[in-house]
Amino acid sequence: MMKINIPIPLLTIISCCFFALMSCNDSNEAASPTGTGKGGSMARFTVAGDHLYVVDSRNLHVYEVKDPATPKKVKEVRLGVDIETIFPYQEKLFIGSMNGMHIYSLADPENPVHLSTWSHVTSCDPVVVQDTLAYVTLRTGNSCTRGENQLYILNVSDPEFPRLINRYQMTNPFGLGIDGNTLFICEGTHGLKVLNVEDPLNIREIKSIPDMHAFDVIPSSNNLILTGADGIFQYNYEDPENLSLNSAMTISNNCE
Repeated sequence: MMKINIPIPLLTIISCCFFALMSCNDSNEAASPTGTGKGGSMARFTVAGDHLYVVDSRNLHVYEVKDPATPKKVKEVRLGVDIETIFPYQEKLFIGSMNGMHIYSLADPENPVHLSTWSHVTSCDPVVVQDTLAYVTLRTGNSCTRGENQLYILNVSDPEFPRLINRYQMTNPFGLGIDGNTLFICEGTHGLKVLNVEDPLNIREIKSIPDMHAFDVIPSSNNLILTGADGIFQYNYEDPENLSLNSAMTISNNCE
């Protein structure tokens, strides 16, 4: 295992650059209509084809980035309030807010069209999607004190009518990532949990790493990238029940 100890300011820079690069990586086919990348579930921007999509607390900003040196803003779409996250999947954007999940069509990449909104109680809300299922975590804490700590699984085969099919109790979930039958959920100060979701009606916890802080994850090709207050970590999950740590860039408070 490779282990690197780095100071907090440098860790912050590396984290931002890493996730930006991941969003522009050609190898992640499920992340966007043309396979331009895969970001974490807590991301507020994503690249899909020749366009960059950025959310603030109320709006979706669309940029054309055919020439990365001269990005051009082409559209601004009003989404609502308390917008938090954005996740692209198969010509659609899944946008998480404190009050619900919004689905937008990217059939016309420069003009996202609202398809539906699945509403929930006030909670912090990241989302990831695979095939016909969307996985949404809701949590309490900070501005989400009236919420709940749950994993929700929705059938989105008809994106105009998302349908809740199951829920699973969590402790305080943050970011999440899905690969095949394995769902990774960050639980903040409560660590990382690994769930088998082969049968969405019978979810099973198969692994827990409680002695760490976990904020967000990106799983791809048996390599899990995890970020948290302690640093950036890479795990091999070829056997999801026995994760092996490949590398760690840990936080140091040493300013030497």
